[in-house]
Amino acid sequence: MPETLGWSPDGKWVYALDDKKIKIIPTSAGGKVATLATLPFNNISYVSMSPDGKKFICTVNESQSDAWLVEGFDASAESHRVR
Repeated sequence: MPETLGWSPDGKWVYALDDKKIKIIPTSAGGKVATLATLPFNNISYVSMSPDGKKFICTVNESQSDAWLVEGFDASAESHRVR
């Protein structure tokens, strides 16, 4: 079931989140549902449309781990002393 995000400024459309897709749904008969954007995230927790319908913000609950190899790094106390 799509989650309602808000109305278009002219009241002719409703914005909704359906899985990872932001869709516009017509408020009158005869219109077609259209996908505005497909979000590249898996764990979307909140989406909100701006009042003018031109922007949206979303929060994503994802964590990533990176491993970095830093060469030539001197972690000795001598290299960190303030002179």
